[in-house]
Amino acid sequence: MLQRIGYINNKQHLPRLVNNYIDSFINQNASPRSNKMLYRYTNTGFPIDMYSDKENLYVTAQLPGAQKDKINVEIVKNNLCIELADSDEEHNNRSYLIKEIPSTKSRRVIKIPQEIMSKDVKSSYKDGILKVTLPISDPEPRQQIPVN
Repeated sequence: MLQRIGYINNKQHLPRLVNNYIDSFINQNASPRSNKMLYRYTNTGFPIDMYSDKENLYVTAQLPGAQKDKINVEIVKNNLCIELADSDEEHNNRSYLIKEIPSTKSRRVIKIPQEIMSKDVKSSYKDGILKVTLPISDPEPRQQIPVN
C-alpha cells in the first residue's frame, strides 16, 4: 500500500518502502502467467499420486474441470501416459475481452516401476479425480538356461 511520507525526514526509509510495495505487488500473483499456473500445479502438468499394495499399483491424477472424453490414458512399453486435451477450436471462434481460464494440453508420462498385466488395467474419473488401477503381475520364476 502506498503511504504519504515526508521525503525530507525519511530519506533512509524510502528504499525500504519502495521494496515493500514491489514485494507486495509481486506476491499478489497479478501476472497473467500466474493465472495459468493456478491449474498447473507442477512444471510437468497436473499433480499425481502413485502408491501400491500387494496386488495393484494405483495412480491418482487431479484433473479439475476436465471432461471425461478429453482424457486419454494409455500404456506404452513400461510407461503410463495420461493426456488432457482441451479443444482449441471452441476457444478460437470467440472474441474474448477477459480470458483467465486456461485452455491447456497437459501430458504426464509416468514410469511404471513394476511389471503389470496391461490387459487388466482399469480407470475411472469422478469429481475431477482420475484413478488408474494397474494389476501387478507375478515375477517370472527364475529359470536356469543351459549353455551349449
